[in-house]
Amino acid sequence: MHCLIVCDQSSIGMFESAVVETLVSVLRSKAHRVRVRDLRSIGWGLGLESAPPETLADAAAEEQDQVRWAEAVFFIHPTRWFSVPAGLSAYLANVFVQGFAYHFGADGLIPLLFGKKVCFIAEGGDEPAGRAAMERYAEVGMLAALGRGLGHGAFRLSGLEVTGHRYIRSTPVLGMEALKLLIGECLELAATLRTEPVGGPPGPGA
Repeated sequence: MHCLIVCDQSSIGMFESAVVETLVSVLRSKAHRVRVRDLRSIGWGLGLESAPPETLADAAAEEQDQVRWAEAVFFIHPTRWFSVPAGLSAYLANVFVQGFAYHFGADGLIPLLFGKKVCFIAEGGDEPAGRAAMERYAEVGMLAALGRGLGHGAFRLSGLEVTGHRYIRSTPVLGMEALKLLIGECLELAATLRTEPVGGPPGPGA
């Protein structure tokens, strides 16, 4: 399966980098083909939306080509005020647009991205304070609301199958126990994909 990992790293980036590296290793061990798009390194941030229109259009078209290639898309990001950070917000707003993700017909909105899976993996805060905070957020429905907004409000309307919105607590130092849990999460995610390798040339970055 063609797997696209879209990562918007935090200012430190340790947690997101660890998730990306682990997920890439697990997916490739199961014969999936993987591409990684690090939004910070390729310029998706607040500055891009103020760039000339043709620059933004070219950047969005490149990312749309990546999504077309993919059969499964993983978004990895820190949580910012119960939403995604600025770079990923700009990416979603400019890549999943009318004419690519959906269009309008006589019967209303028509999804255009059927047959693809999508999963969000979000950093949920440091231990030990993060554990209690995430439990409180879950109790009052804030995590479910974020998942519904992105899952139902964006991706299901585009035809994608949302396989999950997972929150993984980060640690100041990613020790062995945390790494084991992280690997376990990534193995579970990989298990939701069909395991047979995809034929044909891998293409750039695969």
